Amino acid sequence: MTKFRPLLDVDEAFINETMDINVKGSLFAVQKAVPLMPANSSIVFNTSIQQSNGNAWFWYLCCL
Repeated sequence: MTKFRPLLDVDEAFINETMDINVKGSLFAVQKAVPLMPANSSIVFNTSIQQSNGNAWFWYLCCL
């Protein structure tokens, strides 16, 4: 989940929402899955390389 907000507008609620979705959601999903998995199995997180691509629009939004 990505939301854009100027740096000076970032508050604790914004950080909490982002962390709850992106970190806690993944962690708790894995916790529930592990007991159901056979021995020697794996969990693989697929992510994006989008953060590696330049995006002028992103910087515009962050610096308003």
